[in-house]
Amino acid sequence: GISCFFLTQTYRCQLGGISKPIRGQATFLVLFRTKNKDELDQVCAECAGEIDEDTFTDVYNAAVKDKHDFMFIDFHPKDPSLQFRRGYNEALLMSS
Repeated sequence: GISCFFLTQTYRCQLGGISKPIRGQATFLVLFRTKNKDELDQVCAECAGEIDEDTFTDVYNAAVKDKHDFMFIDFHPKDPSLQFRRGYNEALLMSS
């Protein structure tokens, strides 16, 4: 019963960032706007089992459209329609 929060400015890299074992065990990811396309592609690749690249890009852009907005990803959602959110509450991708 412990929660760990990792705050970093890089998603993954040789030094710093979040290691693969930690990313693999993550329950949530909060992603703010980034200009680093490679980093965004890395997050997209790790969500590949959930949504395709074009959908991920659309959801990300909707999530970070305003200043200080962020994309909240729940990797183990109780309600699948809440897996991808703008902030903590606004669902962005409704399940089919």
